Parts: sequence; structure tokens; C-alpha cells
Amino acid sequence: MSEFIAKQVEAKAKAWHAAKALLDSAEGRALTGEEEATYQEMTNVINRANEAIELETREAKVAEAMQS
Repeated sequence: MSEFIAKQVEAKAKAWHAAKALLDSAEGRALTGEEEATYQEMTNVINRANEAIELETREAKVAEAMQS
């Protein structure tokens, strides 16, 4: 795994754990506006990390194919 992908996986895991902790702290109640904004930002971090991992993986496969 490249260092870039490892950093993305780490950022994704950190955001996921933070989002889970936020939802757990709500204990079944609706999130406040501030909590909802925080949760949305964490979701955005996860989505951006997923996209970056996918792109980096695809680019690595293309580079490998071009070298063959």
C-alpha cells in the first residue's frame, strides 16, 4: 500500500470513528444543527478519502500496465 493510500485510509478511519462517536452521543435524539454540520463534514472526509483511494489505485494499475 502506498504511503498516500495509507494516509487516506487513516483519515477515513479517524473521520468514521468521530462520526460514530457523535451519533452515539446523540443517544437516539435528533442531531443539533451544529452536530449535523459536523457529521456532514466527517461524511465528506470519508467520501473524499474513498475517491482518492480509488483514483490512486486506478492510476497505479494503469502505470503498471503501461510498464508491461
